Amino acid sequence: MIYLYAILLMISGFLIAWFGQKHYGPTLAITNLFTSLLFYLIANADSGYPYFGIFLLITASITLGIWFFSKFFTYLLVWEVLVVVLIILMTKITDEKSGLIVLAIFVVPAVIVYFTRKIIINLTIGLISGLNVAIGLLVIILMEKFKTGAIFMEQPTYMLVILLLFLVGGVYFQFSPFANKEVSAKEEEQLP
Repeated sequence: MIYLYAILLMISGFLIAWFGQKHYGPTLAITNLFTSLLFYLIANADSGYPYFGIFLLITASITLGIWFFSKFFTYLLVWEVLVVVLIILMTKITDEKSGLIVLAIFVVPAVIVYFTRKIIINLTIGLISGLNVAIGLLVIILMEKFKTGAIFMEQPTYMLVILLLFLVGGVYFQFSPFANKEVSAKEEEQLP
């Protein structure tokens, strides 16, 4: 069953990449609902899904908030993904834990979000779609390590490489001419 959830997560990543720019607010909200539900199902597959009703109520409330306040949640999501990537990179690069590194982990993504605010929708859709595909693929590849808990003892480097490749690939797709972008009125006039 976990393989099915992982495949659905990968399919959702591809759908987010394709429809994300054209229908941004609803896509972001449905992405949150669907991805949260799949993460919950994957994480609790062996324990019988405890507190499912409460989880669903909280997730549905957050989804409605995202639908109505999608711009704020856009900035928050990009910042959060960048913080997680920086935390993973810093744990791979150094074992040193200083206040300056922790400050940099939280400030650098805020600066990146501020300077990329004009293209933030493309970045958000690209990062979310890449993250969904990468996590779905990693769950399929590393299933046995997830079941035994060995994934938390050692972190394979290829896991980070796969994650970064799909994050970069998702963002690249959003800026490519193949992305399903919203057609502006000016571009529509030029069409035959």
